[in-house]
Amino acid sequence: MVKILLIQLDRFGDNLFVVPLIKGIRNRYPDSHITVLVRREFKDIMESYKDVDAVEVADWLELPAGMKGLDETEIIIKGYQRLKYEMRNLKESGFNLVFNLNFNKMTTLITSILDVYESTGFTVGSDGERVTKGLWANYMGCVVQTRNYNPLHIVDVYRNFEQGLPVEDMSGFMIDKSSEEYAEKLLKESGITDSTTVIAFQPGASNRRRIWPKEKFSQLARFLSEIGIKIVILGTNGEKDISYKIKSENPGVIDLTGKTTFSQLAAILKRCKILISNDTGTAHLASAVGTRVIGLYMCHAYPIETGPYGRGHITISPTVDCYPCKWKDECHYNYKCRNNIAPEDVLSVVNWVLFPDKSLNCKPENIDVNISIFDEDGFISYIPLIKRSLKFDDILRMIYKRIWKDMLIANGNLHLSFAQIHWLRETYEIEHQDLFKEKLEDVLLYVKQIESLAEEGINKSGELISYIFASDKRELNLIQSGIEELKKIDSIIAGIVHESEAVSPLSTFFSMQKDNITADNPFQVLRDSSEVYKSLKLNASRFCYLSNELITALFQNDRKSSEVLCSPYV
Repeated sequence: MVKILLIQLDRFGDNLFVVPLIKGIRNRYPDSHITVLVRREFKDIMESYKDVDAVEVADWLELPAGMKGLDETEIIIKGYQRLKYEMRNLKESGFNLVFNLNFNKMTTLITSILDVYESTGFTVGSDGERVTKGLWANYMGCVVQTRNYNPLHIVDVYRNFEQGLPVEDMSGFMIDKSSEEYAEKLLKESGITDSTTVIAFQPGASNRRRIWPKEKFSQLARFLSEIGIKIVILGTNGEKDISYKIKSENPGVIDLTGKTTFSQLAAILKRCKILISNDTGTAHLASAVGTRVIGLYMCHAYPIETGPYGRGHITISPTVDCYPCKWKDECHYNYKCRNNIAPEDVLSVVNWVLFPDKSLNCKPENIDVNISIFDEDGFISYIPLIKRSLKFDDILRMIYKRIWKDMLIANGNLHLSFAQIHWLRETYEIEHQDLFKEKLEDVLLYVKQIESLAEEGINKSGELISYIFASDKRELNLIQSGIEELKKIDSIIAGIVHESEAVSPLSTFFSMQKDNITADNPFQVLRDSSEVYKSLKLNASRFCYLSNELITALFQNDRKSSEVLCSPYV
């Protein structure tokens, strides 16, 4: 039996994101025993999932609270001793395979203590340095620094930590009978019958910066109540100030804030026609139980990364130039993007979902309204419901999506079909041909510089490897001097991002791969380095190929010129 541990110590929604990965692991290893390590407050989530055999709780996360007054040395010693003690049971479980899904120091330390050779994700190398095992895990670390150009949903990244996994499916949570009865009782007591259209609101979020103003939720509740829709407010005890505002101005709404367990929340959501939500775990639970989501995304919440996972969900986000901001950055504009979405816009989307024959009456100059689909490779995408102008960043994301999928899936093909180009033309207003070409030419200058530097790295690595094998008397200072030359090349590659942010995914992914080289001898270091330079050169070449062909096809109208894109890249 294969014993597998998944480490997921992030928030509510992140625990749901790993469901397709767990499904895939179960398919790949049907007789395995799967344990998930979580925070205590999310224990019931994973215990409700059918493919999880055991759930362990990371109680040591509370250690800092019990160490006040100690000096730094005492904290390090006592903390490590306590963590090692707490981890004893996990280590004795004899795991054969570990998936660490968190990119932080604590989980890296955990994988070090567990000392499981077959690990995927963020772990520790033989020299004690943090390394990233697996190309998809490497990409996950890259996303943090290059999110404006990230085209892939986090669920798709996670599920590919183990390749060949199912898509379109986050189902499998078991809702117990008592929770269903509790939900039914609550709704009936509020006058809801089987024929009542119920829409749920999740007006709060763990990060208050990325919530839609409660005044706007209140106004939307009034609009929906006037057309006979029943509103249910969901949330935690810490969000009661938000629900109080909505309830006080709309007495007919049902306020269930702080009144549901995880299973009860799932049962309530299953009964609702739609959930209107900020970027929260509740939104992802709704998609898991089959309820359609209208997600409101602003500040650093970004639907491409964390939108509702599944077919047919709607996302609404602002069109301001600074969106999305970085996770830890403070806003210099007082989070003005939260006001771009008007209650009337959301009402229009609700009407369109309930009555598809109705047209959308949103303000495209203020917001983007997208719907989720799955592309030809089974990856989720969000495409415009309201036709808008194609932006240069859209083109870059499409190029990067093809590059990453072809490299990470390793299917050997790099092509854009006529159908894809036709879809782009039908979905977007394609204008500003000269501007796009000019911008792309600027970016390609830096991409070609990266390609040239990668070639230089390949040649220098090859020369050093040949020298090591060809010489009976090897001068270590010459080898070290050559390695220092490679470090200079690496530094230039990393610095190019300051000249052109558009190439940051290429340079950042490369830098992370180089950081993962932990071999003990110079020969292995050089051989591994050569492979990383080759990968960078290939990705830069792919970028040049795709960008030129994409621009050519987008601005030519005849089908024949676009069909050239169907041939594989060699």
